[in-house]
Amino acid sequence: MPSLSACLIQTRRQVWVLALLTLTLARPAASDETLHFGLLPFAPPAVVFKRYGPLRDLLSEHLARPVRLETAPDYTTFARRTAQQRYDILWTSPHFALRAADSGAYAVVAGWARPVLALLVVAEDSPITELSQLAGKTIATPPEKALVSLIGKQLLAEQGLRGARAPRYLASSDHMTSRFTLLAGEADAAIMGDQILYDARSKALRLRAIGRAPPVPGATLLVARRLPAELRRRIQSLVVNLPRDAAGRAALAATHFPAYRRVDIGDLAPLRALARGTPQAFEDDPP
Repeated sequence: MPSLSACLIQTRRQVWVLALLTLTLARPAASDETLHFGLLPFAPPAVVFKRYGPLRDLLSEHLARPVRLETAPDYTTFARRTAQQRYDILWTSPHFALRAADSGAYAVVAGWARPVLALLVVAEDSPITELSQLAGKTIATPPEKALVSLIGKQLLAEQGLRGARAPRYLASSDHMTSRFTLLAGEADAAIMGDQILYDARSKALRLRAIGRAPPVPGATLLVARRLPAELRRRIQSLVVNLPRDAAGRAALAATHFPAYRRVDIGDLAPLRALARGTPQAFEDDPP
């Protein structure tokens, strides 16, 4: 019988095809005036598109031009498409944002108003209470290149869980799948962001945190420098001012993520030190 993880992967592939068809039918054909809004594949595409549909509509209304949501089947493909400058607006993890900004093709304009915490999480009834007990255990993680995965593994290595004591890491296709891998008993613990744990608890999933890494900058919004400066300014202003009216608050609530503030590339400086310790996250992706 296939494992729950295998079933989830197969279902995700089916959802991916359906979501692409739905998006194509729901939006008008792209034109020279269409803005392409690239979204990190943090969840299955149907979830990504549903959460960011209201923000897309708000951007389209205020900018008076169509906005098309796009994502990718995995982090590697998304990073490659970013490097190819496929997107006009880019919502991504801050370590990918750093690389995009360093390329000169994108400008950092906004980021989450609060930092992200990478948590080590177990099932509520697990006998595991300390990080040291994870030696040799199986740990579910988000995609390998996800920032939360990188800093969660770094935390465990700093706690001495390396070499013969290193856990076995089981990478999931997105941030949400890892929690189901844990709940299905296919892993002893999971690495996840604090927002993902909050979302799980809101759905009455019985999980608890046993450790956390130091905070790091959260998701980052960038705009392509090829866009006119005034348009880039308007996109930034709209996003950071979402909480100021009912429509903006509704669009923000639909994303399940916190408010945004103005940031620039300097705010991502803490990740340069992380990059030196985790160079694999910044290597060029294969063609």
